[in-house]
Amino acid sequence: DIYEAITKADIVMLATPISTYGDILSSIANNLEQGTIITDVGSVKQKVVDDLIDIIPSGCYFVPAHPISGTEKSGPKAGFAELFENRFCIICPTNKSDDNSINIIKNMWNELGANVEMIDPQHHDKALAITSHMPHLIAYALVGTAQNVEQNLQGEVSTNEVIKYSAGGFRDATRVAGSDPTMWRDIFIANKDVMNEMINLFSKDLEKLQSAINNNDGEYIFEWLSRTREIRKRVIEAGQANYYDPTEDDIASLTPYSQD
Repeated sequence: DIYEAITKADIVMLATPISTYGDILSSIANNLEQGTIITDVGSVKQKVVDDLIDIIPSGCYFVPAHPISGTEKSGPKAGFAELFENRFCIICPTNKSDDNSINIIKNMWNELGANVEMIDPQHHDKALAITSHMPHLIAYALVGTAQNVEQNLQGEVSTNEVIKYSAGGFRDATRVAGSDPTMWRDIFIANKDVMNEMINLFSKDLEKLQSAINNNDGEYIFEWLSRTREIRKRVIEAGQANYYDPTEDDIASLTPYSQD
C-alpha cells in the first residue's frame, strides 16, 4: 500500500515510468512527513523538475537523481548486487534541495557503490541524449527497419532471413532495443527538444556518409571510420574503470525478488 509505505519514510524514491511521476506524487503529497526527501532514478531531469517542483509539499525536499546503470532487462529480477558499483550517479539539485538533503542522497548512492556527480538538469539531458537516449532510439529504429525489410525490398530479403542470418554486429548494435518500451517512450517524449537536436545532427552525418559512398570517396570514409573507431576505443578504455558488465553467469544466478 503506497500510503503505508510512505508513513514515517525519510526518503521516497520514484522509480516508475516518468509519465507517472506527477500523479504518484500528487496522490501522496498530503501524506508525506515533514522533512521527507523525494528523489527519483529517471533518465530525464529537466522535465521531471518542471513537472514536480510545484507539487513538492512545504517542508519536504526534492533531490532528483539518475544512476547510469542497468541492462536492457527490466524489473526486480533483473537486479544484481553489483548493479551500481563503479557506475556514475548524477544528482541535479533544485531550489527545493538543501545541503543536508543532497548529502543524504549522495551518501546513499555512495553506499551502493556509485560515483556521484552534480550536474544541472539541462546539462544532464543534453549529455544523456547522445550517450544513452540516441543509442536506444537508433537501436529500435534499426530493428524496425529490419522488420520492414521484406516489404521495403519487395521480397528480395525476407524477415526470416534477417532473423536467421543476424550477425554479431546486428545483435550488438540492437541489444538495448530489448529495453522496456514504456520507459523509453517516456524518455524520448520527455527529452524531445534535445532529441530533435541530436536526431538532426545524426541525420546530417548519415547524409555525409551516404554521399561519400555514392561518390566512391574512400578517403573520407576511411578517415571517418578511423576517427570514430579511436573515439570508441577511448570510451571503452575510460569505461573499464567505471563499469561492471554482468556476465551470463551473473544473470543466470539471479534469485527472485523477495521483500525480505
